[in-house]
Amino acid sequence: MNLKDKFILYLKAERNYSENTISSYKSDLEQFEEFLKTYDSEINFENADRNSIRHFLGNLSENGLKGKSVSRKLSTLKSFYKFLQIRKVIEKNPTSLIGNPKIEKSLPKVLTNKEIERLIELPNSQECGTDEENFLVLRDKLIFEIFYGTGMRVSELISLKVSSFNFGNETVKIFGKGSKDRIVPYGKKVDEILSQFLKFRISFLSSETEFIFTTPKGKQITRQKVSQILKKYISKITEREGISPHTLRHTFATHMLDAGADIKYIRELLGHESLSSTQIYTHTSIEKLKQTYKLAHPRAGKR
Repeated sequence: MNLKDKFILYLKAERNYSENTISSYKSDLEQFEEFLKTYDSEINFENADRNSIRHFLGNLSENGLKGKSVSRKLSTLKSFYKFLQIRKVIEKNPTSLIGNPKIEKSLPKVLTNKEIERLIELPNSQECGTDEENFLVLRDKLIFEIFYGTGMRVSELISLKVSSFNFGNETVKIFGKGSKDRIVPYGKKVDEILSQFLKFRISFLSSETEFIFTTPKGKQITRQKVSQILKKYISKITEREGISPHTLRHTFATHMLDAGADIKYIRELLGHESLSSTQIYTHTSIEKLKQTYKLAHPRAGKR
């Protein structure tokens, strides 16, 4: 077993990382390995030094990769070489003195109250002549209700099972990032469409499945499918680009904060380990406050 495969096995068996995370780590290492072949045929994972890693990161930037993505790939290499050092494959970690590139912070995209209301109601305008069309309308509406009603990630949404829900208590157990569970509440709107959808699919689906979100044939939907569903509807609401399932998570957090929710509770609902991850939403709200101030205050210098 080569070093890369040993590291991937370690991530699976000992760190219990998700398949998506492991796939990203593997892809990053394969990209670095390919770079080394063209950079210097005598350099490999074991004898790569600080210079070769810096050249790799520089090459990524020159090819237009944003700072955040370069930083993530560096994080993969740091984890990999720390693993090799602990396993005594190498003596010195070549990534130890390499700092992260500067990342330009951009405010998360957020839908307005009107836009999110339209998005949630839009599936109702679709044709419902067949059972399959009814199934898709209810499923798509539920996807948007749950995203906006709980703020969960797309990977968490597609993993939801019937057993994840405590219907009497109106809470859902989410299998989160880093294999960490959390329990979050959901509201009446989610409860109503969820009950309606589950009742309908009992008679519609020919095969039994625990997963909430499936294709009409009962197969669990993918992250890509969720993105396609959102793209189909969002194009009818706004011309803004870059709206993704994560935008609905941002929208949930920002609207909660705007309504006066404590940021510490928002952090728990989102499943953030650190409060600093949640604080990006305070900047979005501050921008809204500034806009309101400029429009409303008589001495704000309106132009």
